[in-house]
Amino acid sequence: RNLWDMKKFYERFCHSDIKVRQAVALLPWGHILRLLQKVGNDDAAMLFYAQETRSKGWNRDLLPQFGITSSI
Repeated sequence: RNLWDMKKFYERFCHSDIKVRQAVALLPWGHILRLLQKVGNDDAAMLFYAQETRSKGWNRDLLPQFGITSSI
């Protein structure tokens, strides 16, 4: 399962803006997986939630409570 998640991670971020990749790189793996599920391919939303998660110390259980909806 983890290998599939790593493949999804690579496919999602290989062509993303450097700011998005740097913001996501600072998050724990569980947070990244939750954001991948909830945000999808929206770079602006991914950047926002990655930065907010880092600055406000949100845990991954809090992320769905903030109204993250998938753009897929």
